[in-house]
Amino acid sequence: MNARIAEASEAASLWNEIGEYKPHYLRYQERTSRPIPLVILSDSST
Repeated sequence: MNARIAEASEAASLWNEIGEYKPHYLRYQERTSRPIPLVILSDSST
C-alpha cells in the first residue's frame, strides 16, 4: 500500500466529491484555518 497527500489541484475536485457524501466535512473545512490533508491510497502491487 502506498499513501500520498493529494496535490492542491486534486484536492479541490476531491473535496467536491467528498462533500456530496459527507457535507459535515466541508463545513469543518470552512471553519478551520488549516488545510485538511487528503491522503490517496494506492495498491503497491500495481
